[in-house]
Formats: sequence, structure tokens, C-alpha cells
Amino acid sequence: MNIQNFIILIAVVLGAISTIVWIVPTLKKKNIDIEKIATKTETVLNAIEPVVGIAKDIPLLHGTASVVELIRQYAIVGAKTAEQLGSTGTLTTNAEKFKSAQETVYAVLAELKIEPTDNQKKLIDDFIQAAVNDLPKTNVTK
Repeated sequence: MNIQNFIILIAVVLGAISTIVWIVPTLKKKNIDIEKIATKTETVLNAIEPVVGIAKDIPLLHGTASVVELIRQYAIVGAKTAEQLGSTGTLTTNAEKFKSAQETVYAVLAELKIEPTDNQKKLIDDFIQAAVNDLPKTNVTK
């Protein structure tokens, strides 16, 4: 559990306690029908629950930085996999290896229902190139 989730949990608990201790007695003193309000609130919450579920599935709401980090991580995976396929002879040219690495990143983004922007496509290409440069160099015989 990260700190943000912990703070949200504390805020919800404190809100519930303050509602029970202060708001409910105040409303009862003013002859306000709390059960009627609670029923309407429950109806509204049930109606918006599907929308909240959809919003949780949108990765950009989790932060752009996490999408960039995801792209970086899978660019490394794609570059390593392409290099391995090159060593087995499945991929023979650098262009084929690069395309294979790109396909790895695009496949992950597709699974997350993210349509890459032009900036993200540039990052994908740059991260793949950086990952290739970081791969151990093998001795090439002429």
C-alpha cells in the first residue's frame, strides 16, 4: 500500500467517524429524515460505480510517469528478446530486431488499451535504442 492510498484510507475513516459523531446527531435535532437521504445517496453511489470502475482501468489516470516507465521497461524486454531471436537466427537484420522490440512494447500498450501518442512512439524508439546500446557486446568475426 503506497502512502497516497494510506492517506485516502485515513481520510475516509475520519470522515465516517465525524459523520457518526457530529453530523447525524445534528441532522436529527433539526428533524431531517436521515434514512431518506441515505437511500438517495446509496442510489447515486450505485449509479456511479460502473463509471468509477472504468476510470480505474484508464492507465493515464494512474499517472503519466508510470506509462513512461512501463514503456521503458518493455523496451528493454523487447530489445533483449529481439537480440536473443537474432542469436538463434530467427531475426537476421537490425531492422527486424528493432521492429520486434517495437511490437513487444506496442503489444503491452494494446493490452492496457493505450493508444500510443506520437511522443510515446518517439520514447519507444529511443528507449529501444538505449536498451540495445546497453546490451553486452559480442565479438563479431569478419
